[in-house]
Amino acid sequence: MLRKVSDFLNVIRLNAAKNFFIGIFQMRTRAATQVQTYNQIAIALGGIVTLIGLVVMIAWHFHLTALVQLLPGAAPMRYNTALTFLLSGLAITNRK
Repeated sequence: MLRKVSDFLNVIRLNAAKNFFIGIFQMRTRAATQVQTYNQIAIALGGIVTLIGLVVMIAWHFHLTALVQLLPGAAPMRYNTALTFLLSGLAITNRK
C-alpha cells in the first residue's frame, strides 16, 4: 500500500514539475510575441514619420505649400524639422 501511495505522489510531482516548466515556456513565448508585436508597431510608426518628413522635404523643393502647410492659418513645417523627421524615422525603422 505504501508503495502505491509513494508512486502516486511521484506521478503528481512529475506532473506538477512538467506543468510548471510548460507554463514558463508559454509565458516566454507570449512575452516574445508581445515584443515582436511592439517592434512591428514601432517600425510602422517609424515608417510613417519617415514618409511625413520625405513628403515635406519634397514639397519644399517643389514649392508645394499645400503639403508644407496643412492648414491655411497654421505655420508651415520647416525644412530642418522635416529632415529631423526623416532621420528619426529611419533610425526607428533600422534599429535592431
